[in-house]
Amino acid sequence: MTRLTRFLIRLYPASWRARYEAEFSELIEELKPTWRTSLDLLKGALTMQLETSSSRKILAAGALLGTLAGVAVWLAAPNTYRSTCMLEIEPPEAAAQWELLIHNRHSLTEIVQNQNLYPAKQNKLPLEEVVAAMDKNIHVQTHAGNKVAVQFDYPDPVLVHTVTDDLISHAIDHELQRRLDSGDTSHGSIRILDTPTRPKAPVSYHVATFALIGLLCGTILAGLFIALMRRRASLA
Repeated sequence: MTRLTRFLIRLYPASWRARYEAEFSELIEELKPTWRTSLDLLKGALTMQLETSSSRKILAAGALLGTLAGVAVWLAAPNTYRSTCMLEIEPPEAAAQWELLIHNRHSLTEIVQNQNLYPAKQNKLPLEEVVAAMDKNIHVQTHAGNKVAVQFDYPDPVLVHTVTDDLISHAIDHELQRRLDSGDTSHGSIRILDTPTRPKAPVSYHVATFALIGLLCGTILAGLFIALMRRRASLA
């Protein structure tokens, strides 16, 4: 019997091992265990441990595993950099249309292709889906009636600044072209209050947020498992 098989058998509850370990070990030895047998042993051990544990222990285990999973996700998440820009639009009522100008799909498609954004996604997904992914990382907010804040998030600190600058340039070009085509002779203005920032560090998402989400998910799943086990017991 391999060391892995012995270890997996030791994961079963002590009360079960006291009665069946010797006989079970002989049976496993005769079967010549494979990796599939090891998976079945692990599944059986976990199921039996959960079924013989109290609800409080199951909830605690779920909470702990969920918290660890949340921290693992935080550690594995790629760095994200953020560039922001602030505009002042006159007249103020014209500021409302700037979200549409920034999110213009034709402009986004051109930027994705020119800057070769999301190369891994471009190798696997249609261009429309890559553009949609970019669109989700763009945020536009209006402040004080006529001030528009534009924000873009991306894994590359250099490209995130370049792309934010491109977003502003494309939006201004579209607005000026609209005025020209419509014969708009109003004296509206577009003023850049803050040029796109050059991020020096990635956006920091606090580990406690991920840990809390993991804890809640783990506790909920453990609670569902307890409810399922009780239902099975009541039907038995």
